[in-house]
Amino acid sequence: MNRMFDGIRDYIVAHYYLNTRTDTPYWQACRHDIRVPENLSLLLNAWDGSGEFEEALDSIDDQLVYLRPSWYCILAGMGRFTSKAVNLPDPGAAAGIQQYLTSTVAKHFRGRLYPLS
Repeated sequence: MNRMFDGIRDYIVAHYYLNTRTDTPYWQACRHDIRVPENLSLLLNAWDGSGEFEEALDSIDDQLVYLRPSWYCILAGMGRFTSKAVNLPDPGAAAGIQQYLTSTVAKHFRGRLYPLS
């Protein structure tokens, strides 16, 4: 039972700790004043550094509550990338990609999705 609670705690703490909001002292405190659990610290160090993320997941596999893809999703979704980890396209290419995706979604999914704004 404790393992389950600790695994859930780690994932929830990741959401608060990895936030990038600066609009209130609350979110800034979440990022700077939170005690990062040992397993989360292990995962973040492996993700950010030269360590192998899969090996880190393997080392705490019996303590994981959320599936492995969930950890990839939260870390990537919160923009946790080092310059070595990802090559971002130049802004012009990114704008072109966004325009292409927007037009593709509008063309193929018209009326089936909620508006983005």
